[in-house]
Amino acid sequence: MEVMGRDAGWLTGAGTFGGSTISLIPELEMNKERKEHFFDLVNEAYKNAEDGALIIPVSEGVRWYNEQTGTTDVVYASTEQDEYGHARLGGVSGTIASEITAKLKIDARAQITGYYPRSGMCSAYDRRMTQALADKAVDLLLREDYGKMPVLNKVCSYDELEEYNCSAIDMGKIGNRPLPEEYFDEKTMQFTPMYEDFLTHIIGEKSFPVFHTNFPKVTPKD
Repeated sequence: MEVMGRDAGWLTGAGTFGGSTISLIPELEMNKERKEHFFDLVNEAYKNAEDGALIIPVSEGVRWYNEQTGTTDVVYASTEQDEYGHARLGGVSGTIASEITAKLKIDARAQITGYYPRSGMCSAYDRRMTQALADKAVDLLLREDYGKMPVLNKVCSYDELEEYNCSAIDMGKIGNRPLPEEYFDEKTMQFTPMYEDFLTHIIGEKSFPVFHTNFPKVTPKD
């Protein structure tokens, strides 16, 4: 599953709440050695998978080793640029899936999620955080303190989601913050319990929808 993330794997980590195990993030350059290690991890995880399947979230900005050129770089969807002057990324999941199939003889398929992950349920935490940031935005406007973006000072509990836990940063200083090392285990290529704890404060405990309808099996007659 290819997930948004040009420079950082924050969004990719949410895949751990969707049942994924191994993940690939931009912070970990997939050179030749790491690529071989990744294949070993996939092969072992697939053998031990109870349902016979793996979900592997991949950041669109993952730098992947190219056997033909001997270089490690991102995969571009096209040469055109977005409104920020960035070349459009896309397709690294297809490259990885093809190589998994060729090397491990495992039927692997790629899916670019695009904007679909943004269409999830809006939680009470989301609404409360939006309100707190909006209050800070109004405060900035009233004080004519322009050119700044309201932010949370820390990931706090639901009850603390108020303007007093918000501040503002200069728009010119906005940038992508990489994942802290303690959030991702390079050896296992998995997000750590510390990241899951961080994510729990935002979206709550893990929950998996259950399809309760049990349709009868129908066997076509000859």
